[in-house]
Amino acid sequence: MSADPDGFLFPAPLNMDPCAQAQLLLDIGAVTEALKCLETAEHLSLPGLELKASLLHQLLRSSEALEVVQHLLQDLPESSEDAVRLQLKAIEILQNLGDFQEARSRQMTLIQQLSHEDSRYLTLLLDVCSTLLLQSTVEDFLQVFDHLARLNDLEKARVLKELGDVMCSVKRYAHGLRLFQMALRLVPTNNENVQQRVEILNGIAGVQTWTSHPQLALPCYEENIQMYQQIGNMQGQIQQRLNIAKVAINIPRYRYAEQVLNEAIELAKQHHFPQLAGQAHWLMMNVRSLTRNAVLDHLEAYVHFEREHPGSSADSHDPIRLQQELRLHQQNGDYQKSLRLELESAYRKLSALNEERQMLYERLERQAEEFERLANTDPLTGLPNRRLFFTQFEREYARVQRTCEHFSVVLMDIDHFKSVNDTYSHKTGDLVLKIVSEILRQDRRGSDLVARYGGEEFVMLLPGADTSGARMVCARIQKSLQDYPWNSIMPERSITMSFGVCSNTTLESIDQVLMQADEHLYQAKAAGRNCIVSEEMQHG
Repeated sequence: MSADPDGFLFPAPLNMDPCAQAQLLLDIGAVTEALKCLETAEHLSLPGLELKASLLHQLLRSSEALEVVQHLLQDLPESSEDAVRLQLKAIEILQNLGDFQEARSRQMTLIQQLSHEDSRYLTLLLDVCSTLLLQSTVEDFLQVFDHLARLNDLEKARVLKELGDVMCSVKRYAHGLRLFQMALRLVPTNNENVQQRVEILNGIAGVQTWTSHPQLALPCYEENIQMYQQIGNMQGQIQQRLNIAKVAINIPRYRYAEQVLNEAIELAKQHHFPQLAGQAHWLMMNVRSLTRNAVLDHLEAYVHFEREHPGSSADSHDPIRLQQELRLHQQNGDYQKSLRLELESAYRKLSALNEERQMLYERLERQAEEFERLANTDPLTGLPNRRLFFTQFEREYARVQRTCEHFSVVLMDIDHFKSVNDTYSHKTGDLVLKIVSEILRQDRRGSDLVARYGGEEFVMLLPGADTSGARMVCARIQKSLQDYPWNSIMPERSITMSFGVCSNTTLESIDQVLMQADEHLYQAKAAGRNCIVSEEMQHG
């Protein structure tokens, strides 16, 4: 006899297999009775014993469940499908019991046994790698990962992307960003791998947004648009424009947001993506630089979209409420005909106020841009200052680490500058700084950035330049300094500079790059000044 959950007894069918009888009891939710049925059976098949272990584990009798699984494993070939399935069950039970070391040992054994094409292989690899990352440094994890992962580059990139997502989910964004960047380097820039690169770049953009660097997310989305253009994926191009707009609105860069949203709306209409067009119209209503009438136009378009496609928008809103709101704006004169003249007058006043507000906003925006320019400019030389330099350097270095392009940083210092101030006055010293700044400005390429680093020190970013290219730039500056008629302002005196070059793009941070450039500058000073020191040649 057996019992259902309410205690009613019913006879078991004669000669029914205990496993089948237990399954019947499970179907009506009688878990305890199903386990009793299996425990009282004299002989159980492999499926019956597996079911018994599962029920013991389910009823929190995990130690007994592990004993059953261990007993079964003793009689099975290690590489058989049944043994693999039971080992996975044993790992689950061990983790529940808190024996993570033994569980990890079994996972590592299974990883070595399974083919990398087996879906369970990737699941185990992700589980092991996630734990390793949480318990150690990225460097220690990479040593184990290279040993474990029997994968090609694209498969490795997929695993690293998944691990980056795991790290971001526990707010370890630095780990996540580094894993995303490593994954991106493994994926070739061809049309076949566009979607994988897009997903990784979206991960990088997410990290930059979550870590309060949303401006660094924009290049990722812009690169995604270019890749989608290469393969003709119009939906992807529109979606990436929506991603850009969300970031631009929050920075805020309203004009940029308005530009990309207008592009998104036009493309969505041309290629029949009404849902994306609706999202773009909704985002437009958050662009504060728009006029009131423009906002109402986008609200009307969004209401029309919701009415035609109810519930399909990712940011779906009640179309009835939106219709009422729109009608309140558009048909106010119809509701209050007796006050039409007063309302028209009020509307004209509101329009005038709105235009005044718009003009004020534009003036404030121009002032903000001017303040930003002043905040980023050295007042004496007119060159960018340290603040702008570090902003550009951080963005450029992140791009270089994604693309693995050449890149150099040069720290430069005017030799014996203190003696210029002491001998010829601080006014002359200021004039020397201005002349040197103009020489540096003229000798740079359009893509280079020259900034005043502090005092008589300057810094130059050289995208695309390796060590040899950077040394050529420094040599050109030396020649310009040598040819300048310094005697016109300082009799019997000339100006030279010392240069420290760093072209190592494998360093983890911009601080390490600057430290290496500064060390080379120190060596240039120690070598007698007026020379160039880099990684390849320690004497200029």
